[in-house]
Amino acid sequence: MNIIYSCDNNYSWLAGISMLSLLENNKHIEIIDIYIFIDNVEEDNCNKLLSISKKYNRKLKLINIQDLDIPEQFYTQRWPKSAFARLYASDYLPNDLKSALYLDCD
Repeated sequence: MNIIYSCDNNYSWLAGISMLSLLENNKHIEIIDIYIFIDNVEEDNCNKLLSISKKYNRKLKLINIQDLDIPEQFYTQRWPKSAFARLYASDYLPNDLKSALYLDCD
């Protein structure tokens, strides 16, 4: 199973909680690979996300979308750049990935 999240630093804690719930409640699933599109997430918060995946022996790939080319007028405090990342998922995910489930952090 392939899972996608996206977050900025403000929502990284929610991504962590959602990821923790996902992994805790799906221990019976053999493979869960998680991809998180991140924008300006502090290193400490990235390390916390990585430690959750390590605890459950799951693959986590943090994908920096800071250079995602979206006109500035589209994103705001309420709609950060990370909210648009799912629209560009195919640009950032491995070419051999056939399917993935996008989950909102909140």
